[in-house]
Amino acid sequence: MMPCSVFAIACLLGAPLLFAQDNPSVPTFDVASIKPCDESAQLGTMMQEKTGSLFYRHINLLAAIRRAFNVDAPQISGPPWIGADCYDIEARFPSDTPVPRLQQMLQTLLAERFLFKVHHEKREISAFNLVVAKSGLKMHPSEGGQLSYGPSRSPAGRRLAGKITLPVLATNLSGLVGRPVLDQTGLAGLYDLEFTFSLEDTAQNPDAYPPIEAALPEQLGLKLEARKTLLEVVVIDSAQRRPIAN
Repeated sequence: MMPCSVFAIACLLGAPLLFAQDNPSVPTFDVASIKPCDESAQLGTMMQEKTGSLFYRHINLLAAIRRAFNVDAPQISGPPWIGADCYDIEARFPSDTPVPRLQQMLQTLLAERFLFKVHHEKREISAFNLVVAKSGLKMHPSEGGQLSYGPSRSPAGRRLAGKITLPVLATNLSGLVGRPVLDQTGLAGLYDLEFTFSLEDTAQNPDAYPPIEAALPEQLGLKLEARKTLLEVVVIDSAQRRPIAN
């Protein structure tokens, strides 16, 4: 089951923001808010990053850890609740913040609000390489805009659409196939994405989208190649379920 598979606006608009301490030695957001989300609201999740701000809606902590440490779900070892409880996160930061520093800010936020402590170790893990299929890439470079994409569901299966980079697509595929997916395409920049697929047995539903293994080369010109690899694992030593209040 995909830990954060469907993206839609949830419930944090207008939430109060906490001003971070001014300590240049520790990367922190200018302002940030974390709240347990309204689980009764039947909305999906959204992870959107724009210049100077991020908006994560109805996400579990697993998704935030993946982004903060640039790892896939199978590279995170922790209690089951990190993939179940949901939160709304909003933060602002300087518009010229590079991605690595943004990820460090997320790490600081997790440490401050969830009393989050981790260590890192190497483990051999079954993974996939994401590569260009023999038919050639079928995705088109985006003519403008920023990273912004979201999945949705229907009786036919799932849809992932928007503007995305290949490394971010690989991260999303990891959540879908249950293994780390390593971007080995060598392609940089944003691409327009329109991807429909099914994770279920399509033989029982003639109207279903194609299985993900077939949909990747047919629609995007990409494929997954199985491999064993030694990867860094983020091991959660301690964390509290309810974040410290804003």
